[in-house]
Amino acid sequence: MNLRATKLVAAAILPLAVAGGSSVLAQATAAAAGKGAQTFTAHAHGTAFGFEVVTFLPTGPGPGLPTGCWMTGLHQALVSTTGNGVTHVIGNKTGDWFTTTYVGTAVVLPIVYTGTAPLRVAHTPTNPTTTTIVITTSATASASGRLRVWFGVEQNHTNLVIHATITFTGMEGTTPVGMSGHFDVTFNAQGVPTATPVSLTCT
Repeated sequence: MNLRATKLVAAAILPLAVAGGSSVLAQATAAAAGKGAQTFTAHAHGTAFGFEVVTFLPTGPGPGLPTGCWMTGLHQALVSTTGNGVTHVIGNKTGDWFTTTYVGTAVVLPIVYTGTAPLRVAHTPTNPTTTTIVITTSATASASGRLRVWFGVEQNHTNLVIHATITFTGMEGTTPVGMSGHFDVTFNAQGVPTATPVSLTCT
């Protein structure tokens, strides 16, 4: 079985996203147009495979992994397995709010790319990433451990703000590994990033 990761927000901002989250946000936005507020909440308890997919692809304004990190950004993804997750979406005529939280176990799985288009370095409205990103879920995990992720998006007529935090502690074979970081990016009405405070470390 493969997990198609084509719905990663901005193809991965810190790159954090919930599988299917971007489509839910789009549906809430469409439903709310001129009709008041619309909300959507989803919970995952116990088995939560693929509820959270964390990548570090060079297709958004988020950071790449630090030099020497135990994880390979272009070829690996963190995928939730068992835990608790909540996704909440609010959409109305003035804007949209999307948050997701996950706490539980996770594994590191390989990424493969399909399609004829290359993975582009910059993700913009005129230069979209058209390669399909596939997480190979049948592969043996290279690392496993505990993952805590919070991800949020706020959007209105004049700006877009994306926040994310991540903490992972686990084992890669017999070696302890970890990751900790936070990321914020603000876009103006033209889609240009105006602030991108970032902190990301691997241990």
